[in-house]
Amino acid sequence: MKKKLLICLFIILGITVLALVTPFIILGIRSNKINNDYKYLLLEDKLEVVKIEDVPLIKQDISCGYAIIDMLSSFYGARVSEEELYNNNAGRITTSSTAGFVDEASKVLNKKCYAKKYLKNDELLLAINHSLASGNPVAIEWAAKLDGEWTLHWSLISGMDKELIYVNNPYGYKEELTYDEFISRTTFKAFDHMPIGYQFGFAFGLFTKNTIIVIE
Repeated sequence: MKKKLLICLFIILGITVLALVTPFIILGIRSNKINNDYKYLLLEDKLEVVKIEDVPLIKQDISCGYAIIDMLSSFYGARVSEEELYNNNAGRITTSSTAGFVDEASKVLNKKCYAKKYLKNDELLLAINHSLASGNPVAIEWAAKLDGEWTLHWSLISGMDKELIYVNNPYGYKEELTYDEFISRTTFKAFDHMPIGYQFGFAFGLFTKNTIIVIE
């Protein structure tokens, strides 16, 4: 009887360990796949130089996700502020996950919004370029520093040229990044030591790498 109980416990333990480890293995495979070369896009002039004017910079008071939707709704001419979003959702922040951001943006902007996740580096840059050329700023989920610490953060891309990518950061400033700097943050390589909570979030699909929100 004790032997059977021990066998059952070992089986349960093995299944539990496997369930915890497998998502991290899958994350490692996905992370390796996205890290391809993108320099040829610049060398061969594959990217259009495009800058969308009049994309407002709004500093977040409640959340970065709500601040980005505030920027986008202002850009499209029917502003819904962070405070309105917060109140409309009964004091909840609905944009912490990629799926939550897509749902909220689609509802507020009354446009088709969808996420492109785990794009290869060159696919990411081409998708951003295509969206900008179509007249739509691009929301990005990436790493950004706040008070010297890396955080998981939403920001809004407004343009790109042959050397730099231009981003509205709701921490309250505009950024001009080289392509190498940009990719290090969309792949989250910029993190020195990623907190365990973020690691589990990526492993179990709450957060994603090389992810943009496309608006049509």
